[in-house]
Amino acid sequence: MRLGLVAIALLLLATTACPQKQEQRTYVTHADGNVPLIPTSHSELPQLPGIRISWYHGSTKKLVMLRLDNVSGKNINVYNISIRLKFTDGSTNPFCTDGRPCFPGEHMEVFALVGINGMEPRSFVAGTSRDDMLYQGDQEVSEVEAVPNMIVYTDDTAEVKNERAFKQVMAMRKGDVMAMQKVNQVIKQVLADPTVESPISAARTELTGLVLAGVGRQHIPEEPEGNEEMGLRNANTNLSNAPQAAKFSKQSEREYLTKYVEEQDARIAAMAPHCEVKRLD
Repeated sequence: MRLGLVAIALLLLATTACPQKQEQRTYVTHADGNVPLIPTSHSELPQLPGIRISWYHGSTKKLVMLRLDNVSGKNINVYNISIRLKFTDGSTNPFCTDGRPCFPGEHMEVFALVGINGMEPRSFVAGTSRDDMLYQGDQEVSEVEAVPNMIVYTDDTAEVKNERAFKQVMAMRKGDVMAMQKVNQVIKQVLADPTVESPISAARTELTGLVLAGVGRQHIPEEPEGNEEMGLRNANTNLSNAPQAAKFSKQSEREYLTKYVEEQDARIAAMAPHCEVKRLD
């Protein structure tokens, strides 16, 4: 997920272990990769050396892109950047009453921990560059201050200057695993009862009860429980399409759910080790 200047999350799916061999790739989101790069402003914000950042205007001065170079020597799974913008009219983003920034905005990128359909999970590969869109709005940008403050590597080590962002990432990882474990527990209990005529409906009934039990609870982003509840809701929604999927694959409901549980168990086994990260700071 990506957290922009107003902390809007952009989450991509999760990735398994650090790839032993992976093709060097450069991610470019702007059509012209040869535009002049502008160094970011000198910053007093806490920062890490693993990612070098510059910026450039897109097709207009109202579109700003970040150029990120992975100079850490390791593949990166998550990074978080503190950001401040200054516009040509002298105003800033974030904005304070005196026209100066108070707390910086943030931009977070999270790569998946598990690849899709047997594919290698993506990461920000060591020695490559990527371009991220930072701002597109009504004002012209004259200055950018952007520094990396949290990096999680694919070898499950991390450098942290932003405690809140790091706790959020770990809560997402743990919450995802907790949700999958609970869903599998429900399905396995249903499959263990041979008298259940529609295992999918029975599983959805149980999951709906768990979802409703969490309605109204307040969780902060740094708590795994909030991400667990989101995972339960998503799983329940996905299972609403399971009867049609079972028919399409010419499987009984029991066969379909048995395969579903096996796949989820494999994802849990792949993701669980990444819930423990060694801090290098």
